[in-house]
Amino acid sequence: MKRKYLIIIAGWHFNLSDFYLSLLDISKKNQVDFFISSHKDFSEIDNKIMECIKNIPRCEIVSFENEGFDWGIYSQALSYLGERIFDYEYICFMHDDIEIKDSNFLNIFSKYISDNNFMVLGNCKNSVNQNFTRSHPHVIRWLKSDYHIVLKNKKWNTVRGSCFMVVPEIFKKIKVLPYKKGDNSGFGNWSVIAFGGIVTDLYGKNSIGTISNKQLKSDYIIEYERGFSSKSVQSEIREISKNVNSLLYRLKEVGYSIRRYYVDKFFFENIKYFNKNDRILDVGGKKINKRGYFDIEKYPLKTSYLNLDKSTKPDLLADAANIPTKNNFYDGIVLGEVMEHVSEPETVLRECIRVLKSKGKIIITVPFMYPIHADPYDYGRYTLTYWKRMFDRCGLKVLVVTNHGTYFAVLANMFKLGINEMFQKPQRLLRKKFLNSLMIIVIKILMYFDDKFSKSRNWLISGSTTGYGFVLEK
Repeated sequence: MKRKYLIIIAGWHFNLSDFYLSLLDISKKNQVDFFISSHKDFSEIDNKIMECIKNIPRCEIVSFENEGFDWGIYSQALSYLGERIFDYEYICFMHDDIEIKDSNFLNIFSKYISDNNFMVLGNCKNSVNQNFTRSHPHVIRWLKSDYHIVLKNKKWNTVRGSCFMVVPEIFKKIKVLPYKKGDNSGFGNWSVIAFGGIVTDLYGKNSIGTISNKQLKSDYIIEYERGFSSKSVQSEIREISKNVNSLLYRLKEVGYSIRRYYVDKFFFENIKYFNKNDRILDVGGKKINKRGYFDIEKYPLKTSYLNLDKSTKPDLLADAANIPTKNNFYDGIVLGEVMEHVSEPETVLRECIRVLKSKGKIIITVPFMYPIHADPYDYGRYTLTYWKRMFDRCGLKVLVVTNHGTYFAVLANMFKLGINEMFQKPQRLLRKKFLNSLMIIVIKILMYFDDKFSKSRNWLISGSTTGYGFVLEK
């Protein structure tokens, strides 16, 4: 006889005791089993949380190797459970950082599915009837190349990965839950899009719904955007990110380099690791005359700037190797295109760690194949191995590692820098227009190949990059 519910939990925070206590209440009111799928070693989980988990009836917890954040966790859980998933009428997937407002939500969700003939039900509003083949062609290509799945529809609905319920029957047709391996937390959105497209192809455009039309919440569950929850800020993030991700939009500007594009993109994608009202130190950052399109001032953070240059009007006029701040003071540190300008990168990094709180995050970008540029000095370019070994020596946990392009991005960057140099000299208007048109065509071609060969294992293609991005945790 089938049991009513199975809840599969992406256990990665383990810092909200109220969430795990709420599971106890749910177990008393529902015929439910729990499966906590985690990427953390049990020794990393707070003892009080573990004791709470042990007291939850019919609860199993398993630790897996981190291959793909939340959707990686979900996929690993389904593979581990195998045919057992068909012993339940409904399966609910959720993160462990949501707030459960109504312990009867399982019955409400399942009735809503039954009444509306949904196969998948999300907690709150997400993308509705969006043309993902146009807005996210890279996801469509990934699904085809990695999973050999070609989607028929162009538009479909999606649900947020934080909390959604499904009818287990869908997994008789969907043998694998797609997820992209890697250290980029943004890959979760790829799975959201892919999953919605596959379900729509199999069961129709009306097979996916949501119980609430509100952002991030229903009357039963409150979800939290990774990092920020302000609706206005989220809208601004989406708009700016959309512009930055459009190469043609920015690359028409001669002075906007490929390197700066990757730096902006990395910060837009990973600023979510900071939380609202976090105290942030931007080491080497500029309060005025900022470069690029990413501006940390647009986010609800308490940002201070450290710089040796008085003209940037820093909050702290000091050397990064000697920060005039007490231990464990900041929630986050930003080191954007700074480490190549310090003579002893590890000394600076250790000083940043000193002023960073436990579990605080550090976001770093560094150039690799990029011209020497004094600001006021340029000391070096370091390989990925160098950085990883340094992080290990400093006791930092690496959350994200990203290569900023391949051999083709490096070529595109050098070509664009060359065009920029030509524009610095007096040119006839007609010649400037010709150079600008030529630049856009060449950049489009090179960046097309950069995307096409992004997974190449060829030593020249994969071993060449404009730089790296890292997110680290103390």
